[in-house]
Amino acid sequence: SAPKDAQPLFRKCAVLQMSICYFILRFMPHTSYLLHRKIIETNDVDFRAHGNQCGGGDNGVQNWELDNHICVFVQGLDIIVTIIAIICALSFLGFAIDAKNKNNNNPIIGYAVAFGAFAVLLPFAYPVQLSLYGQIPWWTCIQQRYPFQSIAVVAYIYIP
Repeated sequence: SAPKDAQPLFRKCAVLQMSICYFILRFMPHTSYLLHRKIIETNDVDFRAHGNQCGGGDNGVQNWELDNHICVFVQGLDIIVTIIAIICALSFLGFAIDAKNKNNNNPIIGYAVAFGAFAVLLPFAYPVQLSLYGQIPWWTCIQQRYPFQSIAVVAYIYIP
C-alpha cells in the first residue's frame, strides 16, 4: 500500500490510465470502422457519391452525424473523457508545488513533475480534436488522407 500522502497521486494515475485505455479503444481501426458503418446504415449514405468530404465546404456531412444517436453519444463520451484526462494531467501540477514545498523550496523535483505533467498532455491533442470535430467529418477525413493513421495513433502514441 502506498503512503497516505501519495495515495491521491496513485488515484490520479489510475484515472489517467483509464482514459488512455478509452482512447486506445476509441482510435482502434475496428471502432472507427464500426462507427462509420453505423452512420452509413442509419442514414443510407454513400460517401463516395458526395465526393471529397475532407474539404472545408458543408456538403451535409455534419448533419449525418447529428442524426445518428450513437455518434452523438460517442462524441459526448469523447468530450467527457478528454476533459477528465486533461484535468487529471493538470492536477499533477499541485503535486509539483507540494513537492517543491516539502523539499525545502528546492524546485528541481517540482519542475520535473511540472514538465512531466505538460508532457502527459501531449497525447491528448488527438482526443481534443476528436471531441471538437467528431467522427464525421474530422476523424473520417484523417483516415481517408492517411489510411494507417488509426493504427499509428494506437500503436505509437497510446500503447507505449
